[in-house]
Amino acid sequence: MTEGRLTFVTLATNDAYAIGALILGHSLRQTGTKNELTIIITEGVPHNFRELLRGVFDNVVVVKPLQNLNTRNLSLLRRPELGITYSKLYCWKLIEFTKGVFLDADTIVLQNIDDLFDREELSAAPDASWPDIFNSGVFVFRPSLKTFAELCELAKTKGSFDGGDQHFCKKSSILGSLVIFHPLYSKVGFSLAADGE
Repeated sequence: MTEGRLTFVTLATNDAYAIGALILGHSLRQTGTKNELTIIITEGVPHNFRELLRGVFDNVVVVKPLQNLNTRNLSLLRRPELGITYSKLYCWKLIEFTKGVFLDADTIVLQNIDDLFDREELSAAPDASWPDIFNSGVFVFRPSLKTFAELCELAKTKGSFDGGDQHFCKKSSILGSLVIFHPLYSKVGFSLAADGE
């Protein structure tokens, strides 16, 4: 069992993601988690939403967005909003915590998943479309300023082939060996569910 200060972390960059984060936060609370909830937000989240987020999350961290410089590939995907998904790298700056579990704001947790804190960095959920890579919407990490700096440098120099954070995170050897979650966990639609229980 992992000791120290543990947190679930999500990211909101605008009002739409803030709504998703509120739902995620409530779903985590309903599972009876004893761990802290942290949300990283950018200036794109309106102030009225920030107050709502403070009512659900233990920690609200305001950051400047980390921009993906590969806008050409993002436009090919017709997903310009992915340009600031590198902002999730800020989770590695949360060094007041021993370990974190990052969950995208469009995730709903259906049952307690505190056991994920017993997994090592970088454990992650498999991607439904590309089973040989992980889904960067659900992963375990250990905060580290060194890792944050190295990932930011890699993002500037290498990026990813599609402009999104998922393929960037996959090819980063900085994070060490990837461990895919046990098949018990699966990401279905927008929910993380446990099969077979």
